[in-house]
Amino acid sequence: MAEIEKRANKYRLQNYGNLVMSDPPIKEENKWIFNLKSAYPKIVVDDGDPPIRELFFINLNNIGKLVYNFDGYLLDSTPRGKITDRIDDFLNVWENRVEKIIIKACSNNLVFSPTIAHFLAPLRRIISTITLMGRISNIELNKFPNIDRAYEWVTILESENILEKTDYGYKYGSMWSTLYGRANKIKEDEKDEFHQIIKNNLMSFTRDTIMHYIIMSYVFQENYSFIKEVMRLKGINRVLNINNLYYKPCIQAEKLLTFKPKTILYNYQKFYSNIKFSGISNAIWELVTIGLLEFKNEKIIGNEERFEKMLELEPSRSVSLPLTDFV
Repeated sequence: MAEIEKRANKYRLQNYGNLVMSDPPIKEENKWIFNLKSAYPKIVVDDGDPPIRELFFINLNNIGKLVYNFDGYLLDSTPRGKITDRIDDFLNVWENRVEKIIIKACSNNLVFSPTIAHFLAPLRRIISTITLMGRISNIELNKFPNIDRAYEWVTILESENILEKTDYGYKYGSMWSTLYGRANKIKEDEKDEFHQIIKNNLMSFTRDTIMHYIIMSYVFQENYSFIKEVMRLKGINRVLNINNLYYKPCIQAEKLLTFKPKTILYNYQKFYSNIKFSGISNAIWELVTIGLLEFKNEKIIGNEERFEKMLELEPSRSVSLPLTDFV
């Protein structure tokens, strides 16, 4: 057995490199199976005082396998190209999962962003019509400036049971009643997260206004990928991307980090598009205004309550070591 493990380790290092490791072998009939995995490294920079650079690992399991017979001969192995593809796929899965966690923790704040509110105007128009009339007809939807976009929104609302399709258009769905019940109680329910966001301005929020924001937040949480990738609302995406750029490394580090504005710009150019700071400064300031970021001593830090919620939703799966250990 020790000899087979030695051969497997040698093959793994020669063919996949030291970023690919293996679990202890599993005995199956007359074979030994080594499941391959990777601890993918990511560097996190904290612009605090003093500045810190750390190396974190994202654990990726079941990216391939090696199969040996009892005599120590290799029967099967996952091709190197397939290993690389699976690492890329798993990293994308991790990125998407983390983004959904961030949006779930932040959506109640994000719907107050002026930019997001602007791009959600068709959704708000639909919600307003339903609130006032109890229904919205296909004739009314066909009068929207962007008819296709209007029907995308009602399709989303229908899929979440917020609206129900009828012969003439759409009416209240079962989830509408559930969300309306929550909106009815928010002003008195100090434990509700939405109450905490609007508590300094409670008197200016009617029940129906609260209902609008609750529905928009709910739609964001449950349909984030569709809104971001399919609807491609560029204004919204810029705000979301900056929010993600801040909180993703925080989730990896499991602590709030401090970034200089130029660090946010560097990461935006690296992961999204080559843009000048003036192109993202308004989005950063909106995130500060709605309470998701804080600008202090010329640096950016996050919202502790929102971050704690993210950690509750994302169990720790990373290991940290000082970067100097790898130099």
